[in-house]
Amino acid sequence: MNKKWWQNAFLLVLIVSLLGSGSAVYAQEDDQQALAGKAPFNDVPAGHWAAKHIAKLAAQNIVMGTGAGKFGPNTNVSRQDAVIMAIRLLGKQGELPDTSTIFFPESFAVSDYAYSYVVLAFELGLLDRTEEFKRADAETEQQWGPHTASREWVTKLMIRAIGKTSLATELQQMPSGFADADMVGEGYAGYVNAAVSLGLMNGVSETRFDPQGSITRAMIAKMFSGAQAFFGGSYAGQLSGVLSARTDKSITLYDEESGSERMYTVGGDSLLYRHDGTISIALGELDLYTELTVIASGTSVRYAEQLEGEPQIETFDGELARYVPSESKLWLYAGDEYVDVRYDASLQLREPSGAELELDDLPIGSALQVTMDTFRETPLAVAIVVEGAPVNKTASGTVERVAGDELTVTEESSGATETWKVDEQAVITWNNQLRGLDDLAEGNAITYTVKNSVVTRIALTQTSGVTVTGEFYEAGADSKTIQYLIDGQPNVKFVGEDVEVRIEGLSDSDLSDLVRGDRIVMTVNERNEVVSVVVQDRQVEYINGANIMYDYEKDSGAIIVKDGAGTVHAIELDKDTRIDFAGTKLTLDAAAGMLVKNRKVTIGYTDNKAVTLEFLFSYTGELTKLGTSAKTLTMRVDNGSTLELDMLAPSVEVRGKANATLSDVAVGDRITARLGGAEQDQVVTILVHDTVQRQVVSVNAASNRIELKTGTQPAETLNVQPSWRVAAQDGTALTLADLQAGDLLHVEYAGTQPVALIRVEVTIGKLTAVGADELTLRTASGATKEVELSGGVQVKKSGLAYTGTSALGGGDWVKLTRDAYGRATVEVLAPLTHQFRMYDAGTQQLYVLATRTGDPDVKFKVTSSSLLYDGSDPITMDALTSGDELTIYAADGVLLEASR
Repeated sequence: MNKKWWQNAFLLVLIVSLLGSGSAVYAQEDDQQALAGKAPFNDVPAGHWAAKHIAKLAAQNIVMGTGAGKFGPNTNVSRQDAVIMAIRLLGKQGELPDTSTIFFPESFAVSDYAYSYVVLAFELGLLDRTEEFKRADAETEQQWGPHTASREWVTKLMIRAIGKTSLATELQQMPSGFADADMVGEGYAGYVNAAVSLGLMNGVSETRFDPQGSITRAMIAKMFSGAQAFFGGSYAGQLSGVLSARTDKSITLYDEESGSERMYTVGGDSLLYRHDGTISIALGELDLYTELTVIASGTSVRYAEQLEGEPQIETFDGELARYVPSESKLWLYAGDEYVDVRYDASLQLREPSGAELELDDLPIGSALQVTMDTFRETPLAVAIVVEGAPVNKTASGTVERVAGDELTVTEESSGATETWKVDEQAVITWNNQLRGLDDLAEGNAITYTVKNSVVTRIALTQTSGVTVTGEFYEAGADSKTIQYLIDGQPNVKFVGEDVEVRIEGLSDSDLSDLVRGDRIVMTVNERNEVVSVVVQDRQVEYINGANIMYDYEKDSGAIIVKDGAGTVHAIELDKDTRIDFAGTKLTLDAAAGMLVKNRKVTIGYTDNKAVTLEFLFSYTGELTKLGTSAKTLTMRVDNGSTLELDMLAPSVEVRGKANATLSDVAVGDRITARLGGAEQDQVVTILVHDTVQRQVVSVNAASNRIELKTGTQPAETLNVQPSWRVAAQDGTALTLADLQAGDLLHVEYAGTQPVALIRVEVTIGKLTAVGADELTLRTASGATKEVELSGGVQVKKSGLAYTGTSALGGGDWVKLTRDAYGRATVEVLAPLTHQFRMYDAGTQQLYVLATRTGDPDVKFKVTSSSLLYDGSDPITMDALTSGDELTIYAADGVLLEASR
């Protein structure tokens, strides 16, 4: 009902400015419904993307039900109801004014239940009278209050409520990452940018914000819940403290200010969450001794959330000196002093294996590791691990780590991870052969015997890589065996199919590069096959640009060369020398006729025996110095050596730039320096390398063609040359046939011509931990992967770009790649909301309804790794019915996770 408008607008302003406080007027909504099951409302299932936020705000009496135990998560929010929620968010409902003498214009219609809230919103500066009265005048077909609130209007209301108006002003002119930014109303851009930057608002898709679109009750609950992080609200029944104890039906909260504890019951209607999760958790998943926020009704928990932060405990070691049960106190000798330790009935006393003990069982002198709380004024011991009590057992387990004379192993039966000292006389065997402690590696399955807390016997039962050290003798003619000596005695082992050979300074080495007498360390798998060989104490040295002094004579088997310093070298060549001519591998017989006087070559050798020989036409590597006045350049070539070269008025090629000059070349660039001049020792052309990212459209391996695209640009076709390097990002060699449509590639150019195609590793997963220098995620296949960010990171989220990980959170689904320089790029996948239509088991396609009239239905490919939940409970596709609302995460059309 509208109140009569006084035509004197000045009088209105005067009256509003003189308001006093009065009794609260509440919206026409039900009182808070009783929590039932795993959600406070029967139309908000557990696992709903906004369930956590609705539960919290309902417990705080910020949002209420719509009747019959329902919340109406998909119901649009009116302006006046948004204002009511904002006032309650601020805890200002007790300040509602007496509105009997306050009047609005006839055109500004507000329902009676919301009238005092709107007046208070004007008074608090959440709404601007001039703006809203003007808006009401323009909207002649619908009343101002019941009108559906737009996304941009609610965003502005929220930013004002949390006191971030100055940030909105600062970001008013910042370009938006949304394609529909021009649809944002005048005066709203800064508020939208502020909400997105604070993580309180996302687009409806990665490219659309939909500023004029409506906002549902579920959406506004999530927004206002997140907004609480930016101001200190106080709500009835809400308190914070340290979780000091926990049973299967209760929690105990320690109040640091009063030093008192209070127990709260936890029942089936209690909702528990972690700060970094959206799905309710079991009571046992709350971490002890961490900060907890509880909203209770009396002594019953309605809502609890574990806050960010480490457990408030500290640990120290000592020897038990005295034990007085009547005083609940024991004394430890720690360092150079005696420390008294108090405890109560909740103390946990265990062996390193996890088995429980009684204090009465401990002899004086036992070595103990004591964990004390740090939040009490008089700390209590919360856990003691007996480190020095004698242990005798035989067990099986998996090796986690070997360091010095200590072995860390996870015991198979208990799952406990233990660290033991290994006796220097311990017997260690594998396949009935005596081994050493250094032959153990992470992942090995073992049985072990412990006597008096020291490991005396270890038997390897399954190995992920035992090492054998010896002296190389020779490889079999078919490269299927390797012969070696240990203490002068001959041994032989079979060689695995993909054996890896590593020799410092020599890339792409294989068994043929081994030299009799090399000291080698071989890794052997569980089938007793050699899977890797590492050569120790041998390094390949290089002579770059060596000048052949005499024609090579096969009978002598040696080539005489002079290096850049004028030193003469006699280097032996044989059938095992790897010879490269412009990317083509040659035998010594084929190359002999080209090893003539004054020819330039680069030779890699060990003990005057050539390992590699490359006919010299150019050098490739990193430019370290460019002396334009001296007409020289210095570069670190790919074999690891550094050389200085004269320049002969070189031309310069840079991809995408015509008529490039030396000024376009910078120190740090990867370049190819082509040689020329009378002695073929001067740089005549500099090709600057550049790498671009492209996506594979199609591959025709038979014709050596590949079609690539970037974004919406037209595709281009490349004819792949034999000299091009095709590899995975980890360096593994690939063929063109290994590439397929959809792959991301780094295309490396030397000047204007491609020289390499590198397949980019794409990792898709759900973040489980976020640090400044490391991310941990669970990949789509279920594996855990840790990603280092030492090379830097760029994050793309909700249309905005960030440097650093501050915009990331646990539970985010992400697509992670690395650029050619090792920098990680993390794209946060936005959740999609659709209604389920059908699942085609034959094609394994999930079909959902489009979100807008006229759009085609959307489908997602379902794989064995796709996750499907009803709340937090896993379900199968046949559990879905038409019309079910799904929150979907997908990448490249493949379903990652869907929850009902």
